[in-house]
Amino acid sequence: MTSEKATVVEGQAYSSGENAPPSLRTFELSLRDVKVEICTLGASVTKLIVPSPQGYHDVVLGYRSPLEMYQTRNPAYLGVVVGRVANRIANGRLKMESGGKEFHLAINNEPNHLHGGEQGFSRQIWDAEIIDIDDHPAVRFTLTSKHDDQGYPGTVECSATYSLIPQEGSNNNGVSLNLDLSGELHGQESTPINLAQHSYFNLAGHDNPMGIIDHKLTLPCHYYTPLDKTSIPTREVKSLNDDRAMDWRGDRLIREALEDLAMSKLGLDKKTAGKLFSDRSVDFQDCGLQPFGFDHNYVVERSSPDRDGLYVVGTLTHEPTKRSMRVRTSAPGVQLYSANYLKASDHSSSLNKDGVPYYRWQGICLETQAFPDSVLVDAKLHPEFAKGKCVILNPLNSTYHHKVVYDLSFERDACDHSSVFRGKDSEGNTFDSVEVMWQIEGVTTNDKSEWYDRATQYYEENCAETIDGVLGGFASISDLDLEGSRAFVKQVEQLRNGWKWSVGAAAECGAGIGRVSKGLLLPLGVPRCDLVESSPRLISAAPEYIGPEASRCRFYCQGLQDWTPAKSSYSIIWVQWVFCYLADDDAVNFLRRCGDALVDGGVICLKENSCDDTDFVLDRDDASVTRSVPYLLHLIKQAGLRVVLQQQQTNFPEEIFPVPMIALEPIRPA
Repeated sequence: MTSEKATVVEGQAYSSGENAPPSLRTFELSLRDVKVEICTLGASVTKLIVPSPQGYHDVVLGYRSPLEMYQTRNPAYLGVVVGRVANRIANGRLKMESGGKEFHLAINNEPNHLHGGEQGFSRQIWDAEIIDIDDHPAVRFTLTSKHDDQGYPGTVECSATYSLIPQEGSNNNGVSLNLDLSGELHGQESTPINLAQHSYFNLAGHDNPMGIIDHKLTLPCHYYTPLDKTSIPTREVKSLNDDRAMDWRGDRLIREALEDLAMSKLGLDKKTAGKLFSDRSVDFQDCGLQPFGFDHNYVVERSSPDRDGLYVVGTLTHEPTKRSMRVRTSAPGVQLYSANYLKASDHSSSLNKDGVPYYRWQGICLETQAFPDSVLVDAKLHPEFAKGKCVILNPLNSTYHHKVVYDLSFERDACDHSSVFRGKDSEGNTFDSVEVMWQIEGVTTNDKSEWYDRATQYYEENCAETIDGVLGGFASISDLDLEGSRAFVKQVEQLRNGWKWSVGAAAECGAGIGRVSKGLLLPLGVPRCDLVESSPRLISAAPEYIGPEASRCRFYCQGLQDWTPAKSSYSIIWVQWVFCYLADDDAVNFLRRCGDALVDGGVICLKENSCDDTDFVLDRDDASVTRSVPYLLHLIKQAGLRVVLQQQQTNFPEEIFPVPMIALEPIRPA
C-alpha cells in the first residue's frame, strides 16, 4: 500500500458576530494537486479543486463562503449531506412498523416532505474532529438528532467521515474522496434513516458556461423507478430496455440525452428539442413546461462488488479537461439529478462562487441512497421496489452504514505550464495568463530592474522600522502569527522524529527588523541565524530590536533574487511575506538555491498570502503578486522541491488574504 497521504488542516472559523454560529468551521484535505474543502454546516463539500491541462478548477457548485451558505439556507442543497431521510416522503406521512403510530413530517416540497424537512441535517451544524482511518487523515463530522427533530421519532447519532486517499494502480495520478455515513439509534423508539451526499458536480468547473451538457455520463444500471406527477415513485421497477430515453448504459453526451428525453416525454421533434438547449437561462415554465431534466432513482447493479465491497454507480467524464469521476457505493439506489430547478433568480447569484449565476443543468448530482419514498413500501406488493427500502433503526437493528467513493482521474502534470493561470490586478483588470501579466509589466528574463526598484521605493516610503511598519499596519496579528508558526514548526519537528534544529543554522528571508528571528528561529536553539533584507534602513534596525541575541546573527542587505546561501548550511530557511515580490523565474531559482543550502533533514518554510478566487492578484503599487496555492505549488515543483507539511494560519482578520504555511524539502535521488 502506498505511503502517500493527504494533508488536512483546519481553515477559517466564523464567529457569531458575523451572523453565523460560533461552530461554523472549515477543513481542507489536499493530495496530488487536489484540494477538498469541507464544512461543519451540513457536513458539506464546499470546494473541490482538480487540475487539468487548462488549469485548476473548482468542480462543485457552491457559495462564496460557508457564511453565505448559512445565511441563505442553501435552498438547492449545494454540497451538503441530507437527512434524516434523503429524497421525498409522500405527503409527509410516516408510519413506523412497530405500534402503527403515524407521524406527520414537514411539507417542504408540496405536497411532499423532502431531504429531512425545513431544518434537516443539511441546515444543521455538525461537530467535527480530525482523525486517522487506516493511517490516513480524515475529518469526522457528528450530529445527534433527537426525538421529534423535524417530526421524526427516535434519537439517532450520525456521522459523516471524509478522507482523501491515492488511487492504487492509477499511474500516481488519481485520488479517491471517501465518505462514510453512519447512524446509531439511541433509545427504544424506531426511526428511518437514509443519508445522501448532495454535491453538484461540473468537471469543467462550477462556472462552465456550457453547464454539464458537454459532459458524458455512464450509469451501468438496468432498471429505474418511474415517478408520478409529484416526483414520487409509482413502486414500479422498470427495465431500461423498454425506455431508451432513460437508459445511460452507453457513454451518453448529456445534451443528447436531454434532447432524447424532450422528444420521448414531451413529444417534441428533434429540431424543437434542440432549441430548448440553446439558452439555459430561458425559464421552461414560460414555455408552459415544468422544470425539465433528469430527477430519477436508478437501481444500482449489485452483481459484481469490487474489492471494497462497493458497486459502481456511474462514470462522469469531460473530454476537454481530461477529467473523469467514477462513483462507487454500498447503497441500493442512485438519484440522478441534472439540476433542473436551478434558476439565477432563486437567490442573488452574487453569493455563488465568483458571482456566477447557476442555471438549470449547471451541475449534476449522483446521490447514492435508498429508494425515494420507500419507508412505507409493502414488500409483499412490491418485492423489487422493496429491495431498495429505507433502513429502519430499531433496538434489534440499531446501526446504519452507507459508503460512497468518488474516484477522480486527471492529468497530474497539467499545471507544469504557468500559462494555465489567470488573474487580475488591484485595479480590476484581468489577465488571460501569467505571461501576459509579466509582459504588460515589462518584466523580462533579462530586465527586472524597474519591477524590483518599485517595490524598494514603496517600502522606503511606507514602511517604518517598527512591527506595525513591517506588517503593513497589522501589528496586532504579530503574536497570532508567531503562535501559528511555532505550532507549525513543532509539527515539522515531530514528522522528523526527534529532529534537532541545532544541526544547522537558520535564515529569515525578508527579515525586516528581525521579528521572526527573535520570536521563532533563535529560540529553536540554532547556532546562528542569518537575516536577509533588501532595505538598508530596516536591516540596520534589526540588531537593536533583537537585543542581546543579535550576537548570534549575521545580517545580509540583499534582495532574495541576489542571495546565494552557502550549500548544506541551514536546518531551516524561513520565507515570509516576501516571496510575492519575486518574478516567477527568480522565485524558482531562489527556491532551488535554498534547497541546495539545506543540511540533510532541513526544511524551507514558506508562509505567504494566497488568493483563492483567482490564480493571482497583481498589486501595482508595491510590485507584488499574490499567488494561489496551486500557483505556489507549481513554482515549488519547478524548483525540484516537495511538500513536507501544509497548513493554514488561522484566526487572522478577514481583510487579510488567506495565509498557508508550506514546509518544503528537496527531492533527492533514491
